[in-house]
Amino acid sequence: ATDRAAIAGAVIRDANNNQRHDSDENGVGTITVQLYRDSGDQNFDAAIDQKIVEKHSGTDGEFAFEDIA
Repeated sequence: ATDRAAIAGAVIRDANNNQRHDSDENGVGTITVQLYRDSGDQNFDAAIDQKIVEKHSGTDGEFAFEDIA
């Protein structure tokens, strides 16, 4: 059996640039979020890394990738 994973998060507008999701900061909807599999060099390069899936954040900014092999 292959282990499966999930990744979830939220796209937010960090109004005060403190790199934290503060209670007065809203999520940003309909943002494209892409998940890539690294080619093995541990550096992101869209030209050689494989895009696995693409989703859009919900109206609250949340997104989830589930059942990742």
